[in-house]
Amino acid sequence: MELAKLTPARVRSWHAGLLGKGRPGPISVAKCYRLLKSILVTAVEDGLIARNPCMIKGASAERSAERPIATIDQVDRLAEAVGDRWRLMILLATYGGLRLGELAGLTRQRIDLTRGTVSVVEQLQELRDGSCHVGPPKTAAGRRTVAIPPHLLPELAGHLDRYVDPEPEALVFTSAEGAALRRSNFRTRVWLPATKAAGVEGLHFHDLRHTGNTLAAATGASTKELMARMGHASPRAALIYQHATADRDAAIAKALSDLVAKATKVDPKPKSKPEKLEPTIPRPAGRPHLRLVRTENDAERGHSATQGAEEMCHECAMRALEEDPETPSEPGAPPLSRDFTGGDNRTTLEPYVRDAIRNLQ
Repeated sequence: MELAKLTPARVRSWHAGLLGKGRPGPISVAKCYRLLKSILVTAVEDGLIARNPCMIKGASAERSAERPIATIDQVDRLAEAVGDRWRLMILLATYGGLRLGELAGLTRQRIDLTRGTVSVVEQLQELRDGSCHVGPPKTAAGRRTVAIPPHLLPELAGHLDRYVDPEPEALVFTSAEGAALRRSNFRTRVWLPATKAAGVEGLHFHDLRHTGNTLAAATGASTKELMARMGHASPRAALIYQHATADRDAAIAKALSDLVAKATKVDPKPKSKPEKLEPTIPRPAGRPHLRLVRTENDAERGHSATQGAEEMCHECAMRALEEDPETPSEPGAPPLSRDFTGGDNRTTLEPYVRDAIRNLQ
């Protein structure tokens, strides 16, 4: 078709036809539309067409339903259900994050038991005509070295001894006949019966990688670390696995408290409300301690001195400041305030009564 004959109506008809067939899936249709749109952008820049006919809003966006995440118990049940030959395949897909094609193309020489790593250099793809092709990963980021969890290393060594030929190029995972592992045969003969036996029907093999990467994110791995482990060139895919969960959020909250406790050297646990302490006034040497109190009834102004401590109400203290405090009781004696205790026991209030009132306010 000539570029000039590509109209928005034709593009919409083509896009709707792809979605209506059901194959390829919506994700692939979005990729196709995005590729066509980018090609036509170049055509507009080169002056071959006046405008880009790809004008469907949102058609380039890839929208996929959230895939399920298997539990560790479900992964163990699947590993048992597939049989001993493919047990390690299930575990590496989950805890190593390897794709099915990467596992099918894995050879003995790519495994380093000493360092506990697996190098992803090739992948095996089954083409539509039934032929198998071994080649490098789709992107440079896909070519990577993955650290294997230590608890899997004994199983990996045992699998190499039992099922893998000694040649460096020998495939690690093969069919029961020893041939290259075909995706279609593995799915119908091994995977589907195993998911039924394990009680996880509907789970896809790629969901194991999704599960493992989500677990890796939950350990606190950064986006950059997840990208390197999964073989992704952009952070978009890595962010998919960084799910926010209630358990993880609670763990973050606890970690924050631990950081605060470590920095301040205090107990992060909440403490009971401290009791309200009454303000105290420093007592001059040789003078009784003065404590100001508010009475419930203003009409009652009771003052008493017990065990060397004097009390008076707030109103009396205010009135004391209004009176002349400068009249000494005898030559050379310090200024005295009004007698609040009765009798001859008079107390000099001026030096500290103002601070006492301020503490009550």
